[in-house]
Amino acid sequence: MKNCKHLFVLMLVLVISGCDDDSGHNHDDHDHDVDALTLDNCESSFGTGVDLFYSTYFSCVDATISGDNTVITSDNLPPYESWYYSESNGNHI
Repeated sequence: MKNCKHLFVLMLVLVISGCDDDSGHNHDDHDHDVDALTLDNCESSFGTGVDLFYSTYFSCVDATISGDNTVITSDNLPPYESWYYSESNGNHI
């Protein structure tokens, strides 16, 4: 039991020390491109019969009904600044 306590404390220390502090990145340290994809300007569509839940809690997706299923598709592009994008893209950091 004593070993379990030590293991738990060790895991807790590792988890806490492994958390990254993002306060070092200033999101306003560069120009924001007006062509950047955001939650405000991405395209969404919700087909006939799609529950209101999806239009309330989902953005940047297309939702349709297929039989008894709700099908959600997206362009797989995150609507925020990211290093994922190439330097020529408005969402590149």
